[in-house]
Amino acid sequence: MRSLAVCLVLALPLAAHAQDDDLGVQARKALETHCYRCHGKDGSSKGRFGYVLDVKKMAESKKIVAKKAAESRIYARLIDPDDPMPPEDVKARPSRAEIEIIRKWIEAGATDFAEPDDLPEIKRKPVTLRETFQLMHDHLLAAEQTDSAKYQRFFTLTHLHNNPKVTDPQMRLYRAGLAKILNSLSWRKAIVYPTPLDVQGTILAIDLRDLDWDLNGNWLKVIGAAPDIKGKLPPLTVEPHKGYPYALTHERNPDDAKLNALAKQVYRLAGTEVPALRADWFIAAASLPPLYHELLNLPEYVGDLEQQLKVNVAYNFLRDKLVRAGFGKSNVSSQNRLVERHDATFGMYWKSYDFKGDDGRAVLVRFPLGPLNLFPATRHPYQDQAFVHDGGEMIWALPNGLHAYMLTNGNGKRIDSGPAEVVRDEKETAGRGPAIFNGLSCMACHKHGMIELPRDDIRGALQGKVRDKVRRLYPEKKFMDRLLEDDERDYLTAVDRVIAPYLRVGADKKKDIKQFPEVVSALATPYLKGGVDLDQAALELGLEPAELKAAIKVNGTLRDLLGLRVLSSGGQLKRQTWESVREVYSPFQDAAVELQLGTPVRLRRLLAD
Repeated sequence: MRSLAVCLVLALPLAAHAQDDDLGVQARKALETHCYRCHGKDGSSKGRFGYVLDVKKMAESKKIVAKKAAESRIYARLIDPDDPMPPEDVKARPSRAEIEIIRKWIEAGATDFAEPDDLPEIKRKPVTLRETFQLMHDHLLAAEQTDSAKYQRFFTLTHLHNNPKVTDPQMRLYRAGLAKILNSLSWRKAIVYPTPLDVQGTILAIDLRDLDWDLNGNWLKVIGAAPDIKGKLPPLTVEPHKGYPYALTHERNPDDAKLNALAKQVYRLAGTEVPALRADWFIAAASLPPLYHELLNLPEYVGDLEQQLKVNVAYNFLRDKLVRAGFGKSNVSSQNRLVERHDATFGMYWKSYDFKGDDGRAVLVRFPLGPLNLFPATRHPYQDQAFVHDGGEMIWALPNGLHAYMLTNGNGKRIDSGPAEVVRDEKETAGRGPAIFNGLSCMACHKHGMIELPRDDIRGALQGKVRDKVRRLYPEKKFMDRLLEDDERDYLTAVDRVIAPYLRVGADKKKDIKQFPEVVSALATPYLKGGVDLDQAALELGLEPAELKAAIKVNGTLRDLLGLRVLSSGGQLKRQTWESVREVYSPFQDAAVELQLGTPVRLRRLLAD
C-alpha cells in the first residue's frame, strides 16, 4: 500500500507552468498553506516545532535533507499512507501537485526561501476551463473511492488568477475571505480550510460534511435549486429568483470534446450540475440576506435563537445575571442605545436595544429597566421604568469562536436590514445605501469583535427604590471594559486561526491581528459597489477583451437585448445588473449562450404552498 501511494505521487507530472516557476516560491506556498498553522512561529502546541519556513533549521533537524527527498522527514510524512501529515482528521490536504513541488524543491537542493515581499513578480499562466474541470474530476475520482464524492464542492478563483491586475497578495486575501465566510456560516467547532487542488490555489475544495451543510441542503440554497417534481419545473414567481448567476454547464461545448467528457463525469460524481461557485461572488452573496440567514439556519424570532444558545433574557434580568450599558449616542445611531451581555453556550451573547426617537419610553435615563415586552405573559415587575424599543442587533460566538449576527424589529422578528432612521451604515458597506444589512455590515463594523463602549449614562441617573436594581444591571465602565477585552481577545484569536495560513507571510508574519483588514467586507464591498467593464466581462466569460468587443459589435442580442453595447463603448454595467436573475437567466448566462460558452443551469426552486 505504501509503495503504491509513493508511486502515485512520484509519477504525477508537474503542470507545464510549474516547471518554469521558481520551485522555492511554490514550495513555500504549499508549506504555508498546509503546515504553517501548526508548525509556524505561533503554531499549535501539538505542532512540536515552529520553524517550517526556516530552511536552515529544517536542515539542521533533518526534516529536510538537501537533494534527498526520500530521506527528508517532511516529505516522508506527506506521502505516508499510515501516518500522514497533515493528520487524517484535517480535511484541507495538500494536493499531489503540491507534494511533488516540495519533492522537486528538495531534490534541487532545498534552497533557502526568500521573503515573499522580496520575491520578483512571477507572471501567472492562465488556468483554462478544461484544466479546472480536470482538477475537479481528479479530486472527485479520488473521493469516490471512499464514497465521499457526493459531498465535495468547489470554489474557483481562476478568473482572478487570470487577471494580471490582481496581485498575489490580493489572491491570498481572497482565500482568507473565503475561509472566513465559510467558517462564519458553520455551527461546527473545527475550523475548515478549503483545500487547494492546484499549486496556484485557484480551485479550492470543501467537504459539505465539515460544515454540516449536508444535513440541511445548504448547497441547494446557494445555487437556488430544488429537485424537480416528476421532471417538471414549477411556475416562476413574480419575485426575483434566488440563485447562482454564473451557473453554466459544459457537457455540450461544440469545440472541446475533452471538456465535454470531463464535465459529464464531474456532474455525475458530484451529483449536481453546479459543483463549483466563484469565490468572489460567494463571499459577497453569502454575507448578506437571504443567504446569510439561510446558511446559518437562523430562526425567525430572537426568542428561538436565545433558546438555541441557552440564553434566558427574562430570567437573567430577574436574577441580575446580565450586564448593561446605556448611552445617548453610539457609532451607528444618533438616538439612545442600550447593550447587554449574557453568557451563552459557546461564549458570549450581546444584545442591543435601539430606538427611532429620544422621547417617551425611548428615554433610557427615565426608563432603564425594559424592555416592556420582556415578560409577554405577565406584568413587567418594573413596568413604570420599562423602555419600549424599535429594534436590536444580536452578536454571539459560534462554536469555532467567530461571530454571528442577527437584526430584529421591536417585537424580536428577524429583519434583513435595520431602517436608517434607527441605525445607519455611513460607509454603505453593502452598496445599498446607509441601511445596515445583517451579516456584512455587522462584520465590517465589528472587525475586531465588540466595539469599545461610550461612558454609561444610566448608572447614576436614577434615585429611589429602583436605584439598586439599576446599579446591579449597569456596572462600572471598567467592569464592562474587561468583558469587552476578553470577548475581543477570543474573537481575534479565532480570526487569526482562520486567516493566518493565507495572510501571515513575509513582512506580515509579525503583524498584530488588528492590522489586517476584515477580509470579508474588504472583498465584498468593492465587489458589490463595483461595475463590470469590457475587460472584466471578458475575463469572467473566459474571452479576450477584443473577442468580446467584436462579438458585441456583430451580435444584436448581445448589443441591444442584453445591453452590452455600453461595454464596447468603454462604459460599465452595474454588478447587480450583470448578475440579475429576475428574467430566469442572468445577462452573464445569456451572453454565454450567445457566445456558445456554456448552457445556463435552469434554476429550480419549489414554491411554498
